[in-house]
Amino acid sequence: MFGFIILVITLLIAAAAVVLALKLPLQLQYWKFMSGAIAVGLLLSAILYWQQMRALSFAAEDRERAVAAGSDRATTETAQRVTQEVGSRYEKQVAALTKKVADLEAQLPNQANRSDIVGGNTAAGNNTPAANGMPGIFWIQGDEAPGKGSAEVQFRVYGQLAVPAFIAVCDRPCRAVGGQAGAGSEGIAIVGSSDREVAGFIFKKPKPMPAGTEGTITLQSSGREPLRVTAFRILRDSEVPTNLK
Repeated sequence: MFGFIILVITLLIAAAAVVLALKLPLQLQYWKFMSGAIAVGLLLSAILYWQQMRALSFAAEDRERAVAAGSDRATTETAQRVTQEVGSRYEKQVAALTKKVADLEAQLPNQANRSDIVGGNTAAGNNTPAANGMPGIFWIQGDEAPGKGSAEVQFRVYGQLAVPAFIAVCDRPCRAVGGQAGAGSEGIAIVGSSDREVAGFIFKKPKPMPAGTEGTITLQSSGREPLRVTAFRILRDSEVPTNLK
């Protein structure tokens, strides 16, 4: 816009100079010639200035387009690189998790042979018959939890227990926080294995525990999440620490 204004002013000055020269007397023909030359010079200067301004304008536009194109290209390349890095990282995490799941699935068939946890997942409301000299037991997880992140196992034994110790396996890390087996019963939590999903409880009273005794054991998840008991059984004498028998 500024260049256009300069061009208009220059042309007006040149035109005024020519008109003034034509009105001079014949005696001043020399000055008439000089005025014409000045007007032509001014006109040529204006045209040259206009061309330079157009060239500068085009150069500025080209520079802006180049900067914009470079910025877009850099943004696109950066986004692609970040996407590739994030995708590669997630692929590694998924592969690691898949391997962990495969390892855990491979370990499941061996759980039934371990003596420190309950073998297999037993559905709540099961009658477990007597085996290896141990009396049968019926157990079920109560419908109502005694507290947030808690579960209550209700059980009944079908034979006398010299050492009334029980163990439960949960679907997440858990611990025993209490037990009850009739009026005046007492007990303590015990550690049944190194697995945090396993919790144990042994009754000091009644001891021995008579056949037909009914009781409850309360479990608590370590993170206060909802808890489900997947299996429950009587501990064998060999699994109970000597100082607790």
